[in-house]
Amino acid sequence: MQYLDTFLRALHDSNLANNVRENELLFPWIESFHILTVSWVMGSIAYVDLRILGLFGLDEDVDSFNKNVLPVTWIAFFLSCVTGAILFTSNALNYYNNIYFQVKMIMLILIGINMTLYQFVFKKKNNPLESHPFEIAHIKSTKVFCLVSLICWFVVVVMGRLIGFTLELTLS
Repeated sequence: MQYLDTFLRALHDSNLANNVRENELLFPWIESFHILTVSWVMGSIAYVDLRILGLFGLDEDVDSFNKNVLPVTWIAFFLSCVTGAILFTSNALNYYNNIYFQVKMIMLILIGINMTLYQFVFKKKNNPLESHPFEIAHIKSTKVFCLVSLICWFVVVVMGRLIGFTLELTLS
């Protein structure tokens, strides 16, 4: 644990963290961009999940939507990770010790596991999108993956908001 504490203090004391903390405009701009990119990621994923659950956009093909939107979603996800990491450095010790931040990170890990299981285990075996794109809504296990995804993303957003209301500010 001493190594983790040392690492978190080094992040907190970095030039990047000091600049984000001390510049009154930098943190809000980075946070705004973080929220925009997370919104794009969650919105596009929610669209696909709701489509697969049979609740939205039934007249559209999931594969076509994925081919058009997924590359931008990955870029937005990467940018949200970068901006989130920059925000984290500005107050690393307090973020790390915040229960809402911890829950948010656990949910992001669960989202990654859920997505990996779906993409590389379930979809590879059954490949429902290629053979019958409109029948995918009837596959129960696919619905479970989508429901888990929606719940986890909802919790990520709620925890993100709660972090802002409960985090102790640290000045240089």
